[in-house]
Amino acid sequence: MGDAVSANERRTLAQNRFFYGVILDAFARHYRIPVSDAKAIVCVRFLPREITVDGVAVIVGGSTSALTVAEFTALIDRCLEHAAFRGIGIPGAADWRAA
Repeated sequence: MGDAVSANERRTLAQNRFFYGVILDAFARHYRIPVSDAKAIVCVRFLPREITVDGVAVIVGGSTSALTVAEFTALIDRCLEHAAFRGIGIPGAADWRAA
């Protein structure tokens, strides 16, 4: 990621650009769904949160906005693993951390 940052700092712009501009776009194209739906699926799958609605436990997707650099790196890595497993090409996957 070029500049040295603490793992406890909030996600970086480079991470954001790669996640939103590359990963989610690739997922959306692969599954033929809107990017917003791709993000929702990623968040439910990799950042699940349980909430209670009318006494019923419901799993929803967590938010990416408060993730630290380390947490966002882990999310990106999980997305890349999923993409590799599903045969989804992610441009720059091998060297995204150098961006």
